[in-house]
Amino acid sequence: MVKREFSKFAKEYAKKNIIQKQIIKQYAPLLENRSILDLGCGNGALLEFCHPSQYIGIDFSKEMLNLHPNKNIFCFDFNQNECWNFIKNQKFEILVSFSALQWANDLDFIFTNIKSLNKPYLLAIFTSNTFKTIHKTANITSPIHSKEKILNYSKVLNPNIEILEYKLYFEDKLEMFRYIKRSGVSSGEKKLSYKEIKNLIYNYPLNYLEFEILILKPKNMWEKHHHS
Repeated sequence: MVKREFSKFAKEYAKKNIIQKQIIKQYAPLLENRSILDLGCGNGALLEFCHPSQYIGIDFSKEMLNLHPNKNIFCFDFNQNECWNFIKNQKFEILVSFSALQWANDLDFIFTNIKSLNKPYLLAIFTSNTFKTIHKTANITSPIHSKEKILNYSKVLNPNIEILEYKLYFEDKLEMFRYIKRSGVSSGEKKLSYKEIKNLIYNYPLNYLEFEILILKPKNMWEKHHHS
């Protein structure tokens, strides 16, 4: 489901992933000149903001990887064991993932695998509070994991946690709904009919979209690596 929506709008995505880029920009200095593995790397947005000493990118969308500027990229799905077997055989300092892991089938599987790497990590994961007023207005549930669920399953990592909240403002509601469709974040779930979408556009009370992102990183390991 998710994969299809991202691939379909792969070319559009670069213009639309504004929030993801904001987050990358904020944390990119921590990754400068480091050897990183970028999980769910998409079209390589991370490389616009930082220059790793070495780079490995992994994504499950071939269409996205076709747009990636780096050639050291591999097509794997992080929901599968073969992806983690591959990662365990790679040499890198830090595992990063910016706005991909909200699509994990099984958070326990993901976090347990990250723990087993025993390396620093930097994870930015969108929560179901993203677009929460849309979901409430339309009376639908979010396709991504709740903040509580992510926090619960990530306990295995004992991470340092930050919660980021963003608002993205729009000139008009039609533009807003186009953004949702083209940014890939709707995950392709056709939950609303045309009439329901029309009602939602009419009834949506805000002139912005809400985003909530959890940032997870190690407490001590990070500091140690960062200052060395």
